[in-house]
Amino acid sequence: MTKVGVISDIHGNLTQEVIDHLQACEYIVCAGDTEDLRLIEQMRALAPLTVVRGNCDWRPWAEELPKDALLRVEDVNIYVLHNLHNLSFAPDPHKIDVVVYGHTHVYKQYYSEDVLYLNPGSVSEPRQGQSPHMYILEIEGKSIHIQDVDLATSRSTHWW
Repeated sequence: MTKVGVISDIHGNLTQEVIDHLQACEYIVCAGDTEDLRLIEQMRALAPLTVVRGNCDWRPWAEELPKDALLRVEDVNIYVLHNLHNLSFAPDPHKIDVVVYGHTHVYKQYYSEDVLYLNPGSVSEPRQGQSPHMYILEIEGKSIHIQDVDLATSRSTHWW
């Protein structure tokens, strides 16, 4: 089993609690809006990192960040972008298993045509009355288990 930490919309505030959760992961996926290169370097020191550029990642260092990325963890293909409205194709469920996106600061998970869509919300600036939030994916082969991590209560629950 491989654990993947999924976060977004850090906006310059990566708390120790988030770092503690990410330290338990073999991979980290960040769907943009880090706003600070030092935070990217800090996450890279914890585990292999896939990070994309968000709309608030506008400083010169961020030009090096891709707008989207594709990674494979075990037998699962994960496509990452910041704003789901910028998705310019319909994901093929034979090629992409998970789409990770951010931007809204609202965590959400759903399936559409056999593709899992995950928005981890924001670890620092949640909206619509939600708590700071992230996901940890537990991947084994093609199987994906989602651990919801509510950072306000330090609780995590599993969603299957």
